[in-house]
Amino acid sequence: MAGMVVAPLVLFLPVLGHRYCWAVWKRLTFLWALVVVCTFLFMELSTPTFIAEYDVRPNRLFIEYLNYPREVLSMLWEGYLTTVVLGHPDCHYSDMACSPG
Repeated sequence: MAGMVVAPLVLFLPVLGHRYCWAVWKRLTFLWALVVVCTFLFMELSTPTFIAEYDVRPNRLFIEYLNYPREVLSMLWEGYLTTVVLGHPDCHYSDMACSPG
């Protein structure tokens, strides 16, 4: 799994990994790490609720539901408002903790 996460950055390393593009490389690496961490947090924080609702781990159905944000958000608002309200600051603070000085 870690290899698949790092593979796109490794492909850009020969192009951006020299002193002329070092600032771009650092910015790209930071943004990539932020996307990976937020995606990981999203999946890990949403797994228990998905299991409670459907009795299985997130699967193809989970990804298909992301195509219908209006229905998903209305379901979350009606059935899991506390989880959404408490989970949003966690993601926001983890984003702030990862931001560069």
